[in-house]
Amino acid sequence: MGVSKEAVCSKCHSENKEEKGYFTAKLMHRLMDSLSIEEKRAILLIEDAEQKGMEISEAKFKLRDVRQAKLELRTVIHSFNEEKFRQVAINKGLAVSRQIITEADEAVDEYYFRRFGLGAATLIISIIVVTLYLIIRKKESTNT
Repeated sequence: MGVSKEAVCSKCHSENKEEKGYFTAKLMHRLMDSLSIEEKRAILLIEDAEQKGMEISEAKFKLRDVRQAKLELRTVIHSFNEEKFRQVAINKGLAVSRQIITEADEAVDEYYFRRFGLGAATLIISIIVVTLYLIIRKKESTNT
């Protein structure tokens, strides 16, 4: 699929000859590539969130929908129906992969927010402990 010299579509379609088929093949190839790139990006973000210990199982489950859309595109391509191909690629594949990316991004952001909160709480508690220690020591020294 596509318009490169190796692509099957380019054997009959070119910019000058059968140009509707050429531009349809070009669009389909671009959409399929975009979906593959978005899927890989989603997978990397999910792996990053999982490695950080965040709950990301729902987003991980949604990856099946992206894979299903890719399989469906392989079937739809043979219909040569640009609109149907576009609907599957954009509405089923790209939309879901962008949802996954958003969810994974939010999980990673939450991880860093929690780490910052833990650091701030630890600092405050440490200051309170040191202050209490100094107060107790001062009272003990004045009592003796």
